[in-house]
Amino acid sequence: MIDAVVNETGGLTLVHDEERLGACAAVEIDGRSGRTVLVLRDGSRRDVGVLERGMLAWIGPGTACRIVRMSGWRIASAAPLKLRHRT
Repeated sequence: MIDAVVNETGGLTLVHDEERLGACAAVEIDGRSGRTVLVLRDGSRRDVGVLERGMLAWIGPGTACRIVRMSGWRIASAAPLKLRHRT
């Protein structure tokens, strides 16, 4: 499962518990539909789902993004993500 958190201080944070998603290179967001896709370093893609309209209002070019992997209640890893935002 992948959760998305958006706020004005931290930007977009994607939180998950899947080890293979540590190889993420970028996140693509369609600003019209909210469709969100993770792009892994090997070129494969993972559909995250559709972000709510309220969340999209906080996301635009230049928004900080990161991905966090949890192990139980602890953060196992965190890394910045490149944002590809299409309008």
